[in-house]
Amino acid sequence: MHPAMHSQKELLRAVCTCAARPLLATLALLFALAALFFFCQQGTIAQDRSAQTPKPASAAEQAPGTPAAAAVNSKSADGRARALMQWAKWHIAAAPVLQAIIEQHIQSRGLRFSVTGRYVRARGNRVRFELSADVALAQGKITLVCDGQTVWRIEENPTNKTVTRWSLKAMEDAIPVERADEIDLQIRQELAAEQGFRAIEATLDDLLDHLVFTRVEAGWLGFKGRSWIPVFVVEGQWSQKTLDVIAPKSKGDERGAVDLAEQWHKRGAQFVYVPRLCRVYLHRHPTWIAASSCWPYRIEWFGYTRPDGPDELLAALEMEPSDLPAASLDDTLFQVRLSEQEQKTVLEGDPKSMVEARRKVLRERRQRQEAAGASSPAPGK
Repeated sequence: MHPAMHSQKELLRAVCTCAARPLLATLALLFALAALFFFCQQGTIAQDRSAQTPKPASAAEQAPGTPAAAAVNSKSADGRARALMQWAKWHIAAAPVLQAIIEQHIQSRGLRFSVTGRYVRARGNRVRFELSADVALAQGKITLVCDGQTVWRIEENPTNKTVTRWSLKAMEDAIPVERADEIDLQIRQELAAEQGFRAIEATLDDLLDHLVFTRVEAGWLGFKGRSWIPVFVVEGQWSQKTLDVIAPKSKGDERGAVDLAEQWHKRGAQFVYVPRLCRVYLHRHPTWIAASSCWPYRIEWFGYTRPDGPDELLAALEMEPSDLPAASLDDTLFQVRLSEQEQKTVLEGDPKSMVEARRKVLRERRQRQEAAGASSPAPGK
């Protein structure tokens, strides 16, 4: 076993758990494996950058009132990227049925992780999210299922199977709606993502919240050895607010403290295997109202694997959409089948305790951030 890991079971559980959560949770695993302290987070595609020849937008793409018009008229790449990604979120949220095949590959300090699975979401709060992980010669699987009333979480590895369930209504009731503060709203969004109701939208939200986009251009993506797909290639880097958490500037009163902000810009050893650049491939469909318009086919993260080395691909997430008419949905997709023995060992989740634990973590995190901000030297001092 790699010396950075305590056990295969712990590593497997970490990978499966992170994979079931939004993008930045997966990145948290990447940073942990790099022995860093960062705060939170497919199949391989052979890509020829020279083949991604920009293609002029058509007249339909530039018609007034379309997301293309908003993107083109924006004064910055950041504005154009945000218009495209908001359009992607709108399409995904509006879909009556959503199905995607998911593949994710990560490398960190000689270890490689692969996660594959399927995501199905239908109206009525029905979800099935299956993820299988292959980590350090160990395999495991996590399945999230909701029939609109009960949420099931099934964790499996070669030697154990744990089944937990809780009431969706009880989870919603545990989070106040009236007089809800900012933390309550964050808890609601995080739990909705982790239970599969906003899995893909939450990934895009993470990108929008933590990145500044620096490039948007028309290009092409060779997807799984098939014909090239027209895409918008969007690139971004950590926003300054996010970078202040990843690589905070040393305080003047801390003798001998390492200035991580300086090391970040110098590409020091402290940030080996830490992502620096994100590249997103959004479907450049000729018809903006098409269901797959701006679909996020692939998200890549780049960073260096040795001090002063070039940036390399560290993590890639692929989401392949699949047409699935609502009439063809089988209700058994959103049901859980357990043996008689397994039914006796089902754990009952306590939504109220889960929400309170999350609220405590978020409040403590905010207090630390506020304390750090209050103790930081004023600019120019």
